[in-house]
Amino acid sequence: MGGEPIALGKPEKRRAKVSGGAVALAIVLGVLGYLSYRPTTRLRPDPPASFLETRKEWDARRRAIQERAARAYWEQALEEVQVKYSYETPLPTEAPPEFSIEKKGFPLGSPEASPAVRALYWERLRAIWTSPQAWETSYEWSMAWVSENLVSFEQAILRSVNTILGQFNK
Repeated sequence: MGGEPIALGKPEKRRAKVSGGAVALAIVLGVLGYLSYRPTTRLRPDPPASFLETRKEWDARRRAIQERAARAYWEQALEEVQVKYSYETPLPTEAPPEFSIEKKGFPLGSPEASPAVRALYWERLRAIWTSPQAWETSYEWSMAWVSENLVSFEQAILRSVNTILGQFNK
């Protein structure tokens, strides 16, 4: 049978060629993804039961008005307060001016918008502010870290320039 002998050695290994640029791009995208997918802690949409004012002697109408007022104050906490103060930050003793419910359908001078009721709900908000039951954490895509770091980088550059210029002025 006269043909060429068949070699029974090890087969040649083929290596997939991956360029260095593709690996670098994958690493950069992975790091960007890791830095941009961040936890966000916000007040829950509904107030905890301890925030709502209820009394046994109230009739159904009074209970409904008080619940509406409590929810209006909670909405103010969602819209105005958590923008200024994070979960870890204690609230001030006095309620800020924007913690009011006149814009929520309670006219100035109504019992629910009175300074005493406002102070009551502010104290309740302060009491539950650091309670995990009042907050929820979700993960969101956010590129805020870019601008935060650019501002820090800009401030570092300005400090360095001022330091260098200060040495020349001596």
